[in-house]
Amino acid sequence: MTSGVADTKAVHPVSPIISASAADLFRSVSVIASVFVFGTGVLVIFGWVFNVEILKILYFSPIQMKANAAIAFVLTGLSLWFVQTKRASSRTRLISRSCASVIALIGLLTLFEYLFNLDIGIDQALFVDMPDTAITSNAGRMAPFTAVDFVLIGIALFLIDVEVRWRLRPSQFIAIVMGLIALISLMGYIYGIASIYKLSLYNAMALHTAVAFLMASIGILTARPDKGIMIFLVRDSIGSVMARRLLIATLLTPLLIDIILVSGQMAGLYGVNHTLAIDDILLMFILMGIVLHTSIYLNKIDDQRKQAEEEIKNIARFPNDNPFPVIRIDRELNVTYINNASKLMLANLGFHYDGDSFIADAKWHDLITGALDSRQVKSVEIPVDGRVFHFTIAPIQDMDYVNLYGYDITQRKSAEKALNFEKNKLQNILNSMQDGIYIVNHEHKIEYANPVVIGEFGHYKDLKCFAYFHGLNSACPWCRNEEVFQEKKTIRWELTMPTTGKTYDIIDTPLTNQDGSISKMEIFRDITARKLMENDLRLFSQAIEETIDNVHIADMAGKIIYANKAAAKMTGYSFVESVGMDVVNLLKDRDFAKNVIIPAIYFKGAWEGEILCEKKDGTPYLGWLAATLFNNTDGKPIAMIGTLRDITEKKAIEEACRAAEQNMSALMNAITESVALMSSDGVFITVNDTFSRRFSKESSEIVGKSLKDILNPTLLESRNRHFNEVISTGKSVHFEDTRDEFNFSTNFYPVFNNNNEVSGVAMYADDVTLRKKYENDLLSSIKEKEVLMREVHHRVKNNLQIVAGLVGLQLNYVEDEKYRAMFVETRDRIKSIALVHDKLYRSKGLADVDLKIYISELAKELFSSFGIDKDAIELTLDVENVVIGVDIAVPCGLIINELFTNILKYAFPDKTMGVVTISIAATDGDKFEMVISDNGVGFPEDVNFRKTKSLGLHIVNLLVKQIGGTIELDNTQGSRFTIKFDHPQNQTDTSKGA
Repeated sequence: MTSGVADTKAVHPVSPIISASAADLFRSVSVIASVFVFGTGVLVIFGWVFNVEILKILYFSPIQMKANAAIAFVLTGLSLWFVQTKRASSRTRLISRSCASVIALIGLLTLFEYLFNLDIGIDQALFVDMPDTAITSNAGRMAPFTAVDFVLIGIALFLIDVEVRWRLRPSQFIAIVMGLIALISLMGYIYGIASIYKLSLYNAMALHTAVAFLMASIGILTARPDKGIMIFLVRDSIGSVMARRLLIATLLTPLLIDIILVSGQMAGLYGVNHTLAIDDILLMFILMGIVLHTSIYLNKIDDQRKQAEEEIKNIARFPNDNPFPVIRIDRELNVTYINNASKLMLANLGFHYDGDSFIADAKWHDLITGALDSRQVKSVEIPVDGRVFHFTIAPIQDMDYVNLYGYDITQRKSAEKALNFEKNKLQNILNSMQDGIYIVNHEHKIEYANPVVIGEFGHYKDLKCFAYFHGLNSACPWCRNEEVFQEKKTIRWELTMPTTGKTYDIIDTPLTNQDGSISKMEIFRDITARKLMENDLRLFSQAIEETIDNVHIADMAGKIIYANKAAAKMTGYSFVESVGMDVVNLLKDRDFAKNVIIPAIYFKGAWEGEILCEKKDGTPYLGWLAATLFNNTDGKPIAMIGTLRDITEKKAIEEACRAAEQNMSALMNAITESVALMSSDGVFITVNDTFSRRFSKESSEIVGKSLKDILNPTLLESRNRHFNEVISTGKSVHFEDTRDEFNFSTNFYPVFNNNNEVSGVAMYADDVTLRKKYENDLLSSIKEKEVLMREVHHRVKNNLQIVAGLVGLQLNYVEDEKYRAMFVETRDRIKSIALVHDKLYRSKGLADVDLKIYISELAKELFSSFGIDKDAIELTLDVENVVIGVDIAVPCGLIINELFTNILKYAFPDKTMGVVTISIAATDGDKFEMVISDNGVGFPEDVNFRKTKSLGLHIVNLLVKQIGGTIELDNTQGSRFTIKFDHPQNQTDTSKGA
């Protein structure tokens, strides 16, 4: 018996109360598991005895269960059946342990064979198996992991009733490990991942083997449900009830969902993305259901606890009738009052009777004096006969004693324990989720965040959600809390976070708190990779749909299941018409398609080549078909994919190009000059026959060779220099040389590619020996003619000077001034013409005259002829450097002679001073303008210079007309004659052409 306060908080171990119905349920599961395992082994042995393949290897499993494994499963079922408590006896235990020993021995011997690469003869002792190295290294031998699981089964069944420290049972932990191995292989079959149930070349576990192992693991765990770790599931407590409820949901729900979804995917009902999306949605909603159900259940328990506490307070107001203890104690620890409920437990509470009254043990002293001194209520919990009582030590106002109010909190402690258990379990579930989960109240303050959230965003203490996730100072503009808190709706949406750029799939659901307020639980998953994959798939699908090539997908029966836009445009069949149509109907030669193309795709995996096709309207066209076989993740062919391109036009172009190439080759060979094309590294690509003959070789002997292969070292150096110049500058190079008394003119031209880069050099060489001879003869002839022309111009000049001299001599005999002036004008005209021939005689070109020099000297002759004082009349010349022909020079000289003479005679009477200006300049690109002006008295107003009787002006008008020009007179300031005519060079060219 306990006394005093020192023991009030001691923990008294209490034997757990077992739920009989739960224990019986688990034992029934163990019996069912033993029958299942036994039956599986028997059926497979039957398959081996009678060679029923479907019993050895399931329809949808690629791997068979070996005979030794089937025998081991029969022994496992027997051993598990005999260890059941209802039939347990010394005899059944012996049978069970014997079977367990044989099971472990089979597994150990198989592992021994693998470890030491031996064959001890147990693999085919009973049945002969055909070797299949793709599944196992030896015929009839089970996989290594299968052998490991049988060793574990044998040990677990042998030790099923052995307990170690803390009442733990090794068999249960061994069964868990065994079950995990089997579950991993089973998940590999469910998800179609061969690398899980076939971890290496010789490690493959059959599907029914994995299921049987899983059932054996469950049977061993549930065979002793009231022992070891299983006791936590069969206790008669709130925690165990919740654990049993949640266990099935958490273990079976994801597995069943995945089996259904993956089966639908493999059946072609939907794709991988749809499977992931549906799986996520179902798991999230099931998780929310579990969370909400647990929350409601725990809230109910908490409400019951509060109600019990309130009832206890009400009862405490009536001490005598209170079923719980009420005791009054003064400072000296004297008990001054006890109610009826206290009398039976005073000794257990640490009170003793001194013969007169009850006195509290000294260990109560600190609690009572502390409450009296501080005037604060104290409390303590004390276990009494397997129950727990909570005592409140309340000091009475203005009194020196306290009242002890006690009430039984045994159920509340159990409820609190269950509540804490459920809370911890719920938190463990949330913490183990791979999705981010957090809870936030209506003030945006975060109340909970699981490790996924903390790992990505850090700790959330005292932070609001908008600051924690986004670094904002106020609620996020995209937040949908209003729908959750006000409308109490569960919503699902997506958000791309501005700070990280990640995209999340979000589910927000309202949670009702104990005080009636609403909090929000948000579950989010990072779907950035999935969104990127969806975008990539969308782009890929769009690329296929928009490609210019015809794309068809057909199933293994040859029926079209997809056709893109190009296919509809090319064949004339719409998408609706194409789907379900036999793919061979697109080809003209259907027998060839059936007998050659389709078999090649089936057995070789691909076919490619030209094929004659037929459109819907019967129009034939030539196509290039590339078809391949498409396999699923298991390597099983499921479809044929074909791309078809219409090459009718291409073939026509190829034929045209081939004909053009032949024509070009013929044209090149017909050319008498040497033609060759070289690559950028100096290798000959093609040459014509003339080029080949020049080197006394065939074209085939030169093509593919370089310059150094056909040229001597002397020529090679110069040709390489010219070749490299073309490659580096991109400009053509021309050069001439003499070889063996023959003259050659050669051009290297750059050849450019599409990027405007020099990709080669074209060479054109011509034998110009005869042309050179003709040119030399022509130059000799030209030189002779030049000598003759110079002599002609010289003699014409001399003769004109003689004539001018004779006219000058005649002047000495002319006394009449009128006739004398006529002779002077005639002499000057002859001198101007003679001056032209003198310039032609002295110029380099015998047909061109330097206009500026000619006019300058002509003006000097006229000044000299009239005896004009150069200081009195100033001559200004503004003539561009122009070389003109004699047919223009002579008229221009005569025009200047006549107008200049007229100015000297009439513009400056009485020898007044003045300025004469002569200018010639180009205008309007192909015109010339010649101006002769003075600042004298000007031309008489009453005289029309175009119809005057003056011989000089008449000559001017005739000469202007001769050179195809126009003449205008301006009398505003002196006289200004403007003559415009065609560019002298143009006229010269025209005359040459004529």
